[in-house]
Amino acid sequence: MKKNVLLLLLATVSCLAVLGCSGNGIKTQKTFGTVMCAGEPAVNATVTFSPEADNATGQMAMATTDAEGKFNMRIVSGAGVPVGKYKVTVTPAGYGGPLQAEFSWSKKYCEVNATDLTVDIVEGENNLDLQLSK
Repeated sequence: MKKNVLLLLLATVSCLAVLGCSGNGIKTQKTFGTVMCAGEPAVNATVTFSPEADNATGQMAMATTDAEGKFNMRIVSGAGVPVGKYKVTVTPAGYGGPLQAEFSWSKKYCEVNATDLTVDIVEGENNLDLQLSK
């Protein structure tokens, strides 16, 4: 009896891991990529996905780029991003404060109401190549 319960518990945990469920029951998709501007990586920038009006999850996702402009998105409760459409902002370290880092991309990418950069997260792996203009 104990063996059956243990096997059932193990099967349930395995299914949740395979499905990509986060701790709050929201199914997420592995989402990663690179941010570039004029052939140069956007280093130490914050990438934010803000859900568009028709995105029922209402989940915002964030990541910070590394020295090569690479990022791995996550929501508050775990790795990945729910399926849906998002507006994308990319802000430099310290944006809007006295220690704001210099950046080469257009300021429109820093404001959710100004950005024209969008992504559509689909089922499965999402490898994104985000190109910013100056």
